Parts: sequence; structure tokens; C-alpha cells
Amino acid sequence: MKLNFENGEFVYNENGLNYQEVLDDFPKAAKIRIITYNISKKERGDGLISLLRELPEETDVQIITNIPSRFDTYYNSKAGDAMRAAFKKNCDIYLNKLNPINYAPTVSTAFNFSNHAKIIGTENIAYIGSANYSDESRYNIETGILIRDKEFIDKLYQEFFESVRKESVPYFD
Repeated sequence: MKLNFENGEFVYNENGLNYQEVLDDFPKAAKIRIITYNISKKERGDGLISLLRELPEETDVQIITNIPSRFDTYYNSKAGDAMRAAFKKNCDIYLNKLNPINYAPTVSTAFNFSNHAKIIGTENIAYIGSANYSDESRYNIETGILIRDKEFIDKLYQEFFESVRKESVPYFD
């Protein structure tokens, strides 16, 4: 798939989030789309998840994430036991943090176990890059692009995001 865009910029931010402009747009956004490989594993003080809970009730939010350490097979070995334990812990954290009961009815969560993409956006601005929707990303060297081309953003959500969503497992499945 190839989509062209105008009105964007390359972003790099050390000790901050490349998509801060997108987060700043959240309170006035009608639509928010997040596709990420992971979310913060911190059990308390997750500022990014808190932002989603503070949105106006009518905001249409769709989140698609993977769950790190998930594999089709875990071998009976010390390493396999460690990976199995890591997945169980991650799974418990993700299911707790992303439980739709904790959000407005317009927030939906799904899991795509092949996903490694990172897109965070509203109908006005979108970030595509290496940073996950996690507090820990602010401490990594991350790069990406910010796009303000509303026609591109609409196509991105209709074509790419929707195709990933259709291949994903909804939270309650």
C-alpha cells in the first residue's frame, strides 16, 4: 500500500514524545486512532492511558495493540518458562489497562498479534514513527513524521487502520 501526503514534517525528540502535538489535539478531537506494538507496562502512573480516560465521552477512540512476549509456542525450558511468565504478566497488565469498562462507550480496544506498527492520530494530525504509545518511549531515541494532511489522514484510517482492525481480536473476544 502506498499513500502520498503533503503538509508534514520529520520529528525527533530525545527525552520527550515525538507525538506531543497529537496528544495536545486529543481534547478537541472527534476521532482518535492508536495502533502500537506496546503500551506502558507500568501498573501505576501511566499518563498516556490516563489521557484516554479524560477524553470527552463522545470521542471515537480505537486502540489496536500487540502484547509483547506472546508466542505460538513456549518450550519447556528455563527460557520458555521465563517467556511464558513475561507474557502472563504483560497480558494481565494489558487486559487491566485496556478494559473497555474503564472508558467511555466510544472507546474500543483490539489486539493484533502480528502488529509492530505505530500510528497515533486524530482527524487533524497523525504521527507515524518508531515510538509506541507508552511512557517509556520518551526515554528512547525515536523518529517519525507528523502529518497534517487531513485527506491523507482520512485515507490512512480508512485503508490501513481499518484493514488492521479487521484482522484484530476485539477485547471481549
